[in-house]
Amino acid sequence: MDRGECLQLLKSFFRRDPPFSSREQWDAPAGEETDTWELYENYFTSRSENDKRMIAEIMASVALGHEIGYEEYLGPTMVLMTMLCALGFADYFRHVQEELEAEFADTENIRTWQSVSDDETLFPGSEFKRNWHYGLQLSNILRFMGSNRADTTRQMLLSSAVSQRFRAALLRS
Repeated sequence: MDRGECLQLLKSFFRRDPPFSSREQWDAPAGEETDTWELYENYFTSRSENDKRMIAEIMASVALGHEIGYEEYLGPTMVLMTMLCALGFADYFRHVQEELEAEFADTENIRTWQSVSDDETLFPGSEFKRNWHYGLQLSNILRFMGSNRADTTRQMLLSSAVSQRFRAALLRS
């Protein structure tokens, strides 16, 4: 699998295009409903170790806003990364951990997340980074990875974020 193919498959997943339009193709039991995230989990586990590392790298690149033309997938990719980490696949993101930690510790991001309100408006595309949900997803991913570097930022946000919902979500995560 190359980088371009990986990006296209991620886009296909979010659009529910083939190969993600047929849940049966990914071993869903006949007659049972399979949610979209489970569909991706089945796909991910079916890939080789090298493919899994490539997928993790591409997902991080999209989630950090580095992939031009994929901005609309920034938020959903963060959620997908969090889900994969929660399911025990955090090790595949180790090679991008420093970059994720740097994004979480970025002074401008911290100032933004400290000042956003409880408003539940999720900004589209790269503007999603301005919402506290982006910071929460980064925090969760790094927690699943066992990052100690993220603790300082997490504590700072817990003590200074304007949004009570953000602080409560950080406490629960």
